[in-house]
Amino acid sequence: MSGVRLSRHYVPLLQQKDYGRIIFLTSEAGIVTRPDIVDYGVCKAAVVRLSRCIAEIFARTNVTVNCVAPGPTISDWLHRAADGKPLDEFAKEFLPRAQPTSLFDRFAEADEVANLILYLCSPASAATRGALLRAEGGSIRTSS
Repeated sequence: MSGVRLSRHYVPLLQQKDYGRIIFLTSEAGIVTRPDIVDYGVCKAAVVRLSRCIAEIFARTNVTVNCVAPGPTISDWLHRAADGKPLDEFAKEFLPRAQPTSLFDRFAEADEVANLILYLCSPASAATRGALLRAEGGSIRTSS
């Protein structure tokens, strides 16, 4: 609901300015959800849908709205899930089980995801609108 509430607040302001960037952060689980995280996946799928709906509000304006879907990224959550194991060791057991179709043999670095977000914040992304951009290591076996 935080994305809905923030959108309600900022949409009128961005409409007045006719310029801005809104970037929603979701997860690869919002596209392909494992059975053990259905509740999480449903919430993340809602973020994907919300971002597209808000993007349509800003059609033909100078405001862009997009969504970024990272996969497993080094974070406090990942360190907790590793339960004291070194991350490279944890990756060898976690990724084949949770991300069997991944084309990436490690967890993403936060900077790697941030670079995609920086692009979306820049003027270079003016034609990128209503998109779902993935930084999930190629685990999703589709181009959309």
